[in-house]
Amino acid sequence: MAITQNTLIGRSRGRIGNVVLSTWKGKNIAKQKPEIVANPRTANQQANRAKFVALMAIGRMFRPIIQIGFKEYANKMSWLNRFMSTNNETMSYNESTGVWSPNFQLMTMAEGSLYPVVNGVTQTWNPSKNAYSLTWDPTPQANQSSQDILFAAITSGNQTFFENSREVTRDLGAYSFVDFVPDLNTGDEFFVWFFFASPDLRIVSNSIVMGGEVPA
Repeated sequence: MAITQNTLIGRSRGRIGNVVLSTWKGKNIAKQKPEIVANPRTANQQANRAKFVALMAIGRMFRPIIQIGFKEYANKMSWLNRFMSTNNETMSYNESTGVWSPNFQLMTMAEGSLYPVVNGVTQTWNPSKNAYSLTWDPTPQANQSSQDILFAAITSGNQTFFENSREVTRDLGAYSFVDFVPDLNTGDEFFVWFFFASPDLRIVSNSIVMGGEVPA
C-alpha cells in the first residue's frame, strides 16, 4: 500500500491497471490488487507449505538452544523466524513420499557476532562409557572471553538432548557429555552443534556442527 498526495489526481477512487485508488482521512491511497490464483492448492504450493511446517517443527524441537543462538536478531525477527530463514535451503524433498527431511550437516543453530570457534575442534566417542567429548582451542581471540558459555545439542534418530550449563566455559577447552545420549548403538548416525555465548547472553558465535557414526 502507498499513500500519495497529488494535486492533479485530487480525491481519487477507482482502478488503474492493477492499482486500486481510494481515499482515507483525506489522503489518496494506492493499493496493488492481488492477482487471483486459479488453484491455491497446486502440488508446488502444498509442498512449500509442508516444508514450512516441517522446518517449524524442527525449530521448535531445538528451541532450548536456538532461542539463544539467534538472540542477536531478536530486535529484527523472532528466533524461530530467523532459524527458518537461515535453514530454508537445508531441507530436501522426497517426491515419492512427499516428505521434507533436514540435512543436519548443513543446519545452523546459532548466528552472531562473537568470534567463531574454528581452531582445534575435535570430537571423541567412548561407547563403553556412553561419553561424547568435544575439545577446542580455549585461547580467546577478538571479542571472545574465557568465560563464554557453551551451548550444545546432540540429536540421533528421534532423540535430542541439550547442554547449556553456565559451568561450561570457553577456558575449559573441553567438555565430556557423559550419559548425554542414551541408547545409541554402533553405527547410529548422530549430529552435534555447539556454540558459545557471552556471559550476559547478548552475543553468540556461529554454531559448528560435528558428528558422524557411533564407532565400534
